[in-house]
Amino acid sequence: MIPRNLNPTPALDYRSHIHLTGKAKVQQLNCGKGKSLTIAAKNNIDMSTDILLTLRQEPWITDKGQPPHAINCDMLFPTETNAKFVTYIRKNLGFHSRISATYKECILSMTATIGNATSEFINVYAPNKKETQNFLEKHKPFADFFLAGDFNTQHPDWYGSLTRSLLDPDF
Repeated sequence: MIPRNLNPTPALDYRSHIHLTGKAKVQQLNCGKGKSLTIAAKNNIDMSTDILLTLRQEPWITDKGQPPHAINCDMLFPTETNAKFVTYIRKNLGFHSRISATYKECILSMTATIGNATSEFINVYAPNKKETQNFLEKHKPFADFFLAGDFNTQHPDWYGSLTRSLLDPDF
């Protein structure tokens, strides 16, 4: 786990004056390792003034083995190279964030405090549903938490009778 400068710092470009107006947004997206989608999602947070953080799963990674950096964002990911997910955290908004828990290389939990309010954000890229279940049995999240990601679970309703027949041998 490589924390990236979690203390808000002044930006060096024109966005250093960003202040949230209205409600802050939290985004989640599985990029499917696609370069175009990963860069489009990164550009979305670069251009936005109201996205507080974004949780990405399966991002395209650069030649250096890391997801692309976003303007005025810190990045959290579980491994130095070839991370299966990344959390981008907006800088310069006057909140404090820290990693609160990790589980293997598939779950990273962080807390963000704004004023007196603290929320927990859990980013998941789980190879199977047992990993998420094991984590949640051991880790007790804050009362105010956001759990999002790719859980690699199947649901029979997603693909109708085809999935039911594949998952249930008695079907």
